[in-house]
Amino acid sequence: MKTDTSEGVVIMKPEFLGNLKKYNSSIPILWSNRLQDPSLQEMVDAGNCLSCNQPYATLIMDGIKKFEGRSWYTAVRGRLWIHAGGKPPTLEFISSVQISYRHIIGDVEFPHNYPSGALLGCVDLLDCIPQEEYLELYPNGEVADPYVLVLANPQLLRTPIPIQGKSKIFKLDGHVLQAAKKVLA
Repeated sequence: MKTDTSEGVVIMKPEFLGNLKKYNSSIPILWSNRLQDPSLQEMVDAGNCLSCNQPYATLIMDGIKKFEGRSWYTAVRGRLWIHAGGKPPTLEFISSVQISYRHIIGDVEFPHNYPSGALLGCVDLLDCIPQEEYLELYPNGEVADPYVLVLANPQLLRTPIPIQGKSKIFKLDGHVLQAAKKVLA
């Protein structure tokens, strides 16, 4: 917590400082206007899920992709389950995405398996910021969409669970959510 003592008043400002990459990063992350309580987020799992095309879903779950662009804003925060869309990616597309991410984050080992049509795991959705704010924080950022989801702490399922995805953020069926929680790695 930071304190502001301007005008003789003490105000506690919540902040999140962290490293959003699985790999070492020299860029610290600061979100100062939102209260992030990881233990509360862990206890409250509303079953919110986001479908992403492959290979992006796997790159999110492997900790390589930390930002996901969308054309819409969301107020959802906390645990977000990641679903890999039903269309398998081509080897050419996977290769082009890998080349792009090598330019963004440097030398990294990419996954070899990109399952489709399945729930892969969950991440923490820390924030949804407008493109302008994202570009201030990351002038060379990879996301060009109007809103950017800030993701951290990927947790893979030991076994992907085949499910049908939906658009935007959707709620997982209760039995799928229970099964997913049991097979978190």
